[in-house]
Amino acid sequence: MKRLFTKLPTGEEIFSYNIKGNNTEAEILDYGATLRTLLFCGTDIICGYDTIDKYLINSGNHGGIIGRVANRIAGATITVDGKEYKLTKNNGDHCLHGGTAFNHAFWKVKEYSPSAVTLTYVSPDGESGFPGNLFTEVTYSFEGDALIIDYKAMSDDTTPIALTNHAYFNLDGVGGSIKDHTLKIWANNYTEIDSSLIPTGKRPSVAGTLFDFRKSRKIGDGLVEGFDGYDHNFILCPEISGVFGGKSLNLVAELENSTTKLSVYTDQPGLQVYTANHFSHKTAFKGGVTSVRHGAVCLETQTEPNAASRGEIFYAPGEIYTQTTAYKFERKTKL
Repeated sequence: MKRLFTKLPTGEEIFSYNIKGNNTEAEILDYGATLRTLLFCGTDIICGYDTIDKYLINSGNHGGIIGRVANRIAGATITVDGKEYKLTKNNGDHCLHGGTAFNHAFWKVKEYSPSAVTLTYVSPDGESGFPGNLFTEVTYSFEGDALIIDYKAMSDDTTPIALTNHAYFNLDGVGGSIKDHTLKIWANNYTEIDSSLIPTGKRPSVAGTLFDFRKSRKIGDGLVEGFDGYDHNFILCPEISGVFGGKSLNLVAELENSTTKLSVYTDQPGLQVYTANHFSHKTAFKGGVTSVRHGAVCLETQTEPNAASRGEIFYAPGEIYTQTTAYKFERKTKL
């Protein structure tokens, strides 16, 4: 179902599009290509807002498509063919999630059906400081109870590309803590970061650390005194795969509560785990539910943070970037 979500004072209309799986339903806004709601067996399991005014700010990037480059770029600077480009500084001296353009843009809907919606956006040359016009296409679709997100992008100039989605999950429904959720990650190493969350260049073993999720354990077990919470990239080494939308994807993480399992499949090399360390009682989500610290977890499939500063993830003119991630939901108890 397509419906008018709101009309801005400037005259722009923002629409929402509902798509359905077996026991799942999602609502996507054409503003930011934002995943606003995600229901499994009737429970909305992602954070989001009732009104557009909060999405116009949306400093937490709730449900938005992140680009051109997910995560941080040190010093908000990249070099292409010897030329230096100054990017938007929106995280201290650094560029976070490519600035704020993508999830604050008006996307166009290319195709829509009861189970899928495809949106497109053209990021102009120089937006957030990046070179080249970037043509981006994102498709949300359901296959059974798996929400599949397909990303495609191409530029007319050499530019870095690394897209993801920034949904905040709480399998209990929004409002409580995710400390009792269990998490398993197929990763032997993680990306070490400094005090400003920029990679140090070291990739330590997770063994014997707070980052060891090789066996399923409670997220809260790692949220110890003196540790603010997780905002770290895990370097994936999956052993199991599945097929979604005809594509073979790796099983990289499993998030569970007492009734539901969320399995994350992707073709990406990294998983950024963020435990909503900035949440506070000052923010109200859908239905007026108050947010709490560590009240959700982001499972962002992506490349390693600051890869662009190392000369990686650059795509030549006409070269096509693709990424696919599937979030598969299962009921652990009978419906």
